[in-house]
Amino acid sequence: MAVYGQFDPVAELGRSRSAVVHRARPADGGWDLGFDDLGSDASYAIKVFLVRTAENAADGEATRFLMRARDQKRAGDAKTRHWAPIIEAGEVRGEAYYVTQYFPSSAAKIAAA
Repeated sequence: MAVYGQFDPVAELGRSRSAVVHRARPADGGWDLGFDDLGSDASYAIKVFLVRTAENAADGEATRFLMRARDQKRAGDAKTRHWAPIIEAGEVRGEAYYVTQYFPSSAAKIAAA
């Protein structure tokens, strides 16, 4: 799998037409295998916006995705209730992404959707 910034996706949690969410861990290669095969440090989630068509790219959807991630980061940094903190956001190979903490109950809802 591709590395997104400083994080390495290790398992897909959910997918929609426009995005995919992966469980992730730091990409430094020094992870410590722990309670499961993902490693005890796979405590992050990466949401990646999938640019599927030229129309999406032309409409600036990836730019809007990153703008919403910045808004969410401001809300999380302000300790606003119910907003996950954004650790990192950016673009890799034309794919916009952001990284947040992994919340198992939220991931279960994503997988069920």
